[in-house]
Amino acid sequence: MNNHQHNKNQFALTTPLYYVNDVPHMGSAYPTMVADAIARFQRLRGLSVLFITGTDEHGQKIQRTAEAKGLDPQSYCNEIVPSFKSLWDKLNIQYDRFSRTNSPRHEPIVREFYQRVWDKGDIYLDRQQGWYCVACEEFKEERELLEDGCCPLHPNKKAEWRDEENYFFKLSKYQQQLENLYKVKQGFIQPVTRRNEVLNFVRQ
Repeated sequence: MNNHQHNKNQFALTTPLYYVNDVPHMGSAYPTMVADAIARFQRLRGLSVLFITGTDEHGQKIQRTAEAKGLDPQSYCNEIVPSFKSLWDKLNIQYDRFSRTNSPRHEPIVREFYQRVWDKGDIYLDRQQGWYCVACEEFKEERELLEDGCCPLHPNKKAEWRDEENYFFKLSKYQQQLENLYKVKQGFIQPVTRRNEVLNFVRQ
């Protein structure tokens, strides 16, 4: 869940954009209820609040689930999304905007963002090899896998060997700037218990 104060009279926050490989569950409801409580509190304080939630509709996990049900991915997503909206209505979640990653409004924003990053030379193409967990949607070190080659988080699903070209963001280019930011603004990373985790990620 992210939030950002534009000025003293405005407050914006967003839940995760929920992955629609299946219907919503407690892991979806909990952060949404927390965000709703924060949004209500800020409205009571008299701030102008923009509370965003929505769905993330891409990836191989969705593709495979859709194929198993005999549907194309978009049709499958269109079936699942209403279950999120229905649950938020039942829980009386007072969101201002429901965003879908394939919506016409979302696409030009993403296009502009990536064009800016591309123009700055922050994206590069490189080859990536390794064991990939489709359920996690990330590469795993061999030492992280169980003896039978499954991911510990998904012990019934074997990791797949991948050898592919991917686009990467050049985070190392901003390492020093980020470390300086975290040093000057001690409260920038919240909660504080996540500070070392973020620092180690940036340094690696």
